[in-house]
Amino acid sequence: MNHYDLLGITNTATPEDIKKAYRKLASQHHPDKGGDTAKFQEIQKANEILSDEHKRAQYDMELAGGGRHFQFNTSDMPNGDFDMFDMLRRQFGVNFGNGQDPFSQFKQANQRRQPPRNRDVRIMVPLELEETLSEQTKTLKVTLPGNMQENIEIKIPRGIHNGNTVRYSGLGDHSITNAPRADLYVQFHVKPHSRFGQSGIDLVAGLTINCLDAVVGCEKEVEGIDGKKFKISIPPGTQFGARFGIPDQGLYTTDHPGRGKLVVMLEIYIPKELTEEQLKTIRSIQSTL
Repeated sequence: MNHYDLLGITNTATPEDIKKAYRKLASQHHPDKGGDTAKFQEIQKANEILSDEHKRAQYDMELAGGGRHFQFNTSDMPNGDFDMFDMLRRQFGVNFGNGQDPFSQFKQANQRRQPPRNRDVRIMVPLELEETLSEQTKTLKVTLPGNMQENIEIKIPRGIHNGNTVRYSGLGDHSITNAPRADLYVQFHVKPHSRFGQSGIDLVAGLTINCLDAVVGCEKEVEGIDGKKFKISIPPGTQFGARFGIPDQGLYTTDHPGRGKLVVMLEIYIPKELTEEQLKTIRSIQSTL
């Protein structure tokens, strides 16, 4: 059984096919999972050879020669260059059988192998909740492959939410100069706010009032996340947990132009430091209920 058969692939498999097959088999046969150690080592050896372009080419030549090992000296060729497929044809003769080129499969596999590419870069960036209310421009110090650091400026769209990821084309790895620059993927972590909770695109804030204010009604002032102040009229007899909505004072989202609301949730406390005269007045009212 050759390395291709061992991994369950053909000799025209792409590097991605090889990687996928190896991961699957390595997971199945890993000794830590009860697999056979010898089998696992065979799988590793097959992957080591087939995932290396030069080792794979040498291995393909050995397969074509019935297992014989070949080494070619290029010193006597113009400019040190040689055509591997031409060398193989000279070794085994041209036009086997019906005249078809027996080495065309090697050419096709070689052509399908992907050229080296720059790698995408993924990072996480923290944001304050207030920063999501408008488009932001930030300069990030990004560590690229090869431990190279670079200052990269990005624009953060309004309405980013915690966990959102934005792709910035052409801002990733560029260590391979003759390949297109890769992309930068930024995942945003929106920090919890000290005064506001979230319910979708609505902001939620608590407002604590005296129970007597809840009984007779009152007017209170609340402050939004961006510093604007609003007055709320609380009618007589308002109960604990009542909610008051202030339109367009919540959060944005990147896929909708509208803004959520600020939801003010009422909390009621009972005064403890009442005088005897105050308690007497309350009891007299209570007796009439």
